[in-house]
Amino acid sequence: MRISIDAGLSRWSSEFLDREVEAAFREWNHPAALSLARTVGYVIVVAALPYLYATFLRFGDAPTFHLLLVARLAIVALGCLLLFLVHRRVGAGRLDLVIAVVIVAVQVQSILLAALSVPAINLLDVQVILVLVCIYAFMPTRFVFKLVACLAMTLAFLALVIAAFDIDPPERFGLIAWLIGANIIGIYTCRYWDRLRRSEYTTQERLRLANEALAASNRDLARARADAERESQTKSQFLANVSHELRTPLNAIIGFSEIMKAGIYGPLGDRRYDGYLDDIHGSGTYLLNLINDLLDLAKVEAGKLELHESEVDIAATIGDATRMLAEDARRRGVAIATRIAGDLPPLMADARACRQILLNLLSNAVKFSPSGREVTVAARVEPTGDLLLAVSDAGPGIAPEDLAKVVEPFGQAAMTTVDAKRGTGLGLPLAISLAKAHGGSLELRSTPGGGTTVDVRFPAGRLLPPGTAATATDRS
Repeated sequence: MRISIDAGLSRWSSEFLDREVEAAFREWNHPAALSLARTVGYVIVVAALPYLYATFLRFGDAPTFHLLLVARLAIVALGCLLLFLVHRRVGAGRLDLVIAVVIVAVQVQSILLAALSVPAINLLDVQVILVLVCIYAFMPTRFVFKLVACLAMTLAFLALVIAAFDIDPPERFGLIAWLIGANIIGIYTCRYWDRLRRSEYTTQERLRLANEALAASNRDLARARADAERESQTKSQFLANVSHELRTPLNAIIGFSEIMKAGIYGPLGDRRYDGYLDDIHGSGTYLLNLINDLLDLAKVEAGKLELHESEVDIAATIGDATRMLAEDARRRGVAIATRIAGDLPPLMADARACRQILLNLLSNAVKFSPSGREVTVAARVEPTGDLLLAVSDAGPGIAPEDLAKVVEPFGQAAMTTVDAKRGTGLGLPLAISLAKAHGGSLELRSTPGGGTTVDVRFPAGRLLPPGTAATATDRS
């Protein structure tokens, strides 16, 4: 059952106004009440012997002593009963009842001692005041019970003193002032302690509820994450299966179209077939590249990408990538320029992944650059020791609101008239994943109308000192 802990406190009793909240607090506070009741029980039992000895010294073996002895033994019996109930961990209701009986017994004994000790009125004042303060401060029961009992004891003691003792008015007023002061101090102490305990309870309950909400939120997040990972793995497995099924017929289409273009078995006849073969071969190659990207992306998302690391000559890799895209760049009227530092050290990396990163970035740069402009590929070692590969184009750029979109799989920015056809939106996300797999990073810098620059950084730890022989390794 969920209970609201925002209930206010009563102005008089310092208890929660909501009964359910007060009941929950008393259950929470019950262990502390049992501990305090145990202490009270031990004090009652242990203090019995010195009290009886002092009483015997005062009254001797007189009927008065016997009467007080019986009263004290009754209180000791109540203390033993209190200890027994604490040991049995009795409920709050029974504990309150026994403590109320103990309070009444202590008060009766104090008043009885006052009635039998006419010459020692000053000592009785001190004892009664101490009893009042102890009841307020240490008796583990409700404030209302303690208040009623202490006020009744105060009035009974005053009535007894006025009726049985012949004291002067100033001394009488002094006694009244002491009793009133004892009650005020006791009431303040009791109310302060009760409010403090309820404030502690409220704080702990808020913390518990917050922890429960956080735990529930964490469980929901974990469940959602597990569902997302399962869906991602399912999607990746589906893409991998479909891609594998498509690669075989595509390879056949590309291979046969190349044979027919080469005219190995003779000419086709009509010249229009040559154009059709170019379209078939180009479309098949494009679709095969798309499927390869899908496979690589599925491996990355499934955490199954394996890096076959070896010594990579970055300058040679850049040269290979530019040659592979030279024909496409020529058709679009775009020039590819390279600015490669002459002292580049070898890179310990997956050669295929590095070539794929450059091909994806160069392909995008060529595709989005207007005719007559230039695409630049730069490579250098930065002052931090990292290897920087930068691919820059003079295209339309990317709007700030689209930067986050283009780095997501299948994400694309708004197209412009420069772009003749859309891509798949896989090249840049795949390049980012391959760079991260090497411990590197990919950063996109672009302004609308000012072109785009993609910076790929490989950590300094992957650069090999000149003359170092690299050993091929496999990492997953």
